[in-house]
Amino acid sequence: MKPSLSAAGVILALTTSPAGAQITLPEAASQTASVEELRDRVSLPVGVMTLDGAGTRRLEGRVLRQAFVMEARDRITPLALLEGAVDPLRRGDWELVFDCVDSGCGGAVARFALPLLPAPDMRLDTADMALATFRQGEAGGGREGGDARWVTVIVSRVLGELYVQITRLGPAAGDEAVETIALDTASDTASTGQDADAPAAPVVEAPDQQPRRAAEADDLAGLDPSDARALHARLVARGHVPLLGIEFETGGARIADGESAVIAAVVAMLRRHADLRVAVVGHTDYSGDTEINMALADRRASAVAEALFAAGVARNRLVTHSAGPFAPLTTNATAEGRALNRRVELVLIP
Repeated sequence: MKPSLSAAGVILALTTSPAGAQITLPEAASQTASVEELRDRVSLPVGVMTLDGAGTRRLEGRVLRQAFVMEARDRITPLALLEGAVDPLRRGDWELVFDCVDSGCGGAVARFALPLLPAPDMRLDTADMALATFRQGEAGGGREGGDARWVTVIVSRVLGELYVQITRLGPAAGDEAVETIALDTASDTASTGQDADAPAAPVVEAPDQQPRRAAEADDLAGLDPSDARALHARLVARGHVPLLGIEFETGGARIADGESAVIAAVVAMLRRHADLRVAVVGHTDYSGDTEINMALADRRASAVAEALFAAGVARNRLVTHSAGPFAPLTTNATAEGRALNRRVELVLIP
């Protein structure tokens, strides 16, 4: 039986005071990203996540996602950090919807089902994680999300660091504001700095976020997508590899004939390493409707997978997923960046 967060006293609850929520984090935690959408759709975990899409609920409203990172000192675990983060908030009137730890969240599927901010701001090890989702208010109201507020806190330990993401959803802009959580290292807490009635403070990316993403994109400059050995080396070292030799037009999911060299390299890699299983993950830029982008990314992943199947790859070695616009490789502010973000990646399945 999986360990229970609720049995351990982990209940994420937000205070009902006008100042809003308080989420306690150690002083060593530093914020890496903050992204707010005044009206958007997001899938939050409400059960064990599976390949058929079960375990998440699609909600609409004002979405705020924030990420933090700290060194995993003194053998602190994701569960322990989550317990400490939410313990002061248990006395609120929030309902626990779902909690899980490690592979009990859904295994590799969780990586694609969760609304994660892109690396390096947020990283996830599905075998070393803990999360909890809570709801306050009614979930009806005639629209996805209704008048309810939702909070999901995800904690994962990756390569000696603890990553935390807090995703909050409330009524869309024009209704109530979703409070902004800002790290207060002096008091070891992340808390709101505004009244619920005040205009929402602008949310900007952490100062080093764009340079870090640019560096990660630049790191791909020397990768030859038609070299099977290079693809395998990066896949094993990073856990994922973009198939940058396959490019998509805006709104398109067709693989051009000239890109057969990339498909051939992937086939050669899979034949050489018969134990490999991979997820084929489709991505889009951030142009247009989120729901349409999610479907488009799924079509891109399926197009690559079908090309691999046609070349002889066994169907039990691949699964397809859609990340939509939620895991950009680089900035969406330029045409060049958007072109890079329209891609398909291979993700190693442990």
